[in-house]
Amino acid sequence: MTFWASLVLGWVPAVDAASQAAAGEARLAEGRLVEAAEAFEREADPAQRELGLARTYASAMHPWACLIHAERGLAAAPDDLPLRYQAVSAAVWIGEAERARGHLDRLATEVVESSDEVRTSWSPTVAAFGEQVAGLEDGRKSRAAAVRRARVVASVGLLGTLALMAVCAHALARSPRVGPQA
Repeated sequence: MTFWASLVLGWVPAVDAASQAAAGEARLAEGRLVEAAEAFEREADPAQRELGLARTYASAMHPWACLIHAERGLAAAPDDLPLRYQAVSAAVWIGEAERARGHLDRLATEVVESSDEVRTSWSPTVAAFGEQVAGLEDGRKSRAAAVRRARVVASVGLLGTLALMAVCAHALARSPRVGPQA
């Protein structure tokens, strides 16, 4: 049946869920991101759907959407390592240190509790993410300390300006008047 005939008759071919995931992966590998997202949207398994969408948005350089879809997938499958990887990666990418730390801690726990093969393959990834998250946390602490120092410097500068203005006002008040005498 042709496309137009199926459109007129209202016939929709049965869609195999496995073929949707495979179609999404194929489109993603080809860089056809819109078609990949459409295929993943039709995926029946929520964890696979959200993982596919997270990977698609990561490829599209949209880390916020990647993180949202990864976290949605984790709601359906909290122990899914690839979803957890996407969540940590996106959180690091956007600089969300607290979210990255939470996802990383959970990823590390899941890896430690897994088989030897999984531990061997995922441990370098966990270690690399650990360094990145630590860098984010250190940067956040450094920025907070810099803001505190800037506030102190601004406060001292303001107090100095106010003191100088008070001294000038006092000096003007005590100086003899210059000008025509009435």
